[in-house]
Amino acid sequence: MSLGSEDHKKAEPIVAMIAGLTSRSFLAFALTAVALPACSEAPIEWADQERASATEAVGSVQEPVLEAGNIYGNGLAAKTVVLTYDDGPDAHTLELAQYLSQQSIKATFFINGRRICKAWTGDVCTTTMEMRPCNDGQSQAPVDVPVYYNESILDQVIALGHRIANHTTDHCHLKGQDNPADFEFEVKSTQDIIDRHICDGLLLFRAPFGDWDGQASSIAKGFPGLDKLVGPINWDVDGADWECFQKGTSVQACGDKYLSILNNRPNQNGIFLHHDRLEFNVGSDGPVKLAQYLVPKLKEQGYAFTTLDELLDHTPTGPLGCPVPMGGAGGMAGAAGAAGSGGAAGGGGSGGSAGVPLGGSAGMSTAGFGGGGAGGAGGVPPVMTAAGTAPYVPPSAAEDDGSCGLAHGSAREWGAVPILAALGLLLGRRRRHG
Repeated sequence: MSLGSEDHKKAEPIVAMIAGLTSRSFLAFALTAVALPACSEAPIEWADQERASATEAVGSVQEPVLEAGNIYGNGLAAKTVVLTYDDGPDAHTLELAQYLSQQSIKATFFINGRRICKAWTGDVCTTTMEMRPCNDGQSQAPVDVPVYYNESILDQVIALGHRIANHTTDHCHLKGQDNPADFEFEVKSTQDIIDRHICDGLLLFRAPFGDWDGQASSIAKGFPGLDKLVGPINWDVDGADWECFQKGTSVQACGDKYLSILNNRPNQNGIFLHHDRLEFNVGSDGPVKLAQYLVPKLKEQGYAFTTLDELLDHTPTGPLGCPVPMGGAGGMAGAAGAAGSGGAAGGGGSGGSAGVPLGGSAGMSTAGFGGGGAGGAGGVPPVMTAAGTAPYVPPSAAEDDGSCGLAHGSAREWGAVPILAALGLLLGRRRRHG
């Protein structure tokens, strides 16, 4: 239908009114959209508060399911497997996590808290986590030069789609544990770390050696914060990778051992037990090579991969990973994110030199939230060893550099943003009232 000249004249005021409303709405939206909380001169604590509230939510919605017995993978569908890794992190944990992610596999990494460094001076770990000797005298084999890892490595593993979970601090036997204080320390000190990084309501636990009984379960349920754990998670397919590499068994022979165990199970399903840190070959890339042999073989034989979340029929109560502090742990961008198509590597986050690299459809500049973005589509985080990982500093203890994790944005500069937001809302109100 066409309009005559008279119709055009009648329509002009309406068009003008719509244009005015649209422009004001857009301005109101634009100004409100950039509104951010004003930064204070005090250390940034918002991320700690969000993590704390998320953890509280987990405790309130998740029923205690720390069983007297172990949880196995018998309930998995036929020809379906779950990959799990114990005792890390180690030198090649991120490389392993990257490979699995590239293969669209989500694994669970059961960590020992003692691998995490508590305080750093530069790249040197100056304060380790507290450790205790196992009361049965069966501690893991000592190493000449222990390597400790920045806590931010856990965020990097999670960013690749994997779950981290509790495997105690010192890898001691818990069955028959007659000292409740030692028992609490072994489980809780590592859980305190995990609570800062897992926020979807599923907090998993695996007992060292699979060693667990009713007494251990009763002790755990007697301590606040431990009755929220799910487990113990055991395993069905164990080819003893740690022993393979200790004895010099080839990757192929070790992998075939796992396949033989799996193929002889009634439903050819189960939870795989691997180690990203090999007790007698610390720092070895053997776990990566074993995965690179096993995964294609499993796919060729028609196996499907799933997660412990699916096995347990878990409904998430939030995102898998907890909010990462802007700045404190290096922001959301890594110091050397690998470039993907259309994007360049990003710079370090304000307040930290290495964070969690995330791929996007286009590379971000070095002046974004927490620093530059990682590469474009297909970009993956770099492998970072202990020496190349920036110190993890909890936000409450971080020194405030005035940037609030925003490059080139001081506290005073960003303190004006809520005023812009208020102006945006005012424009919106004027629009609504004529």
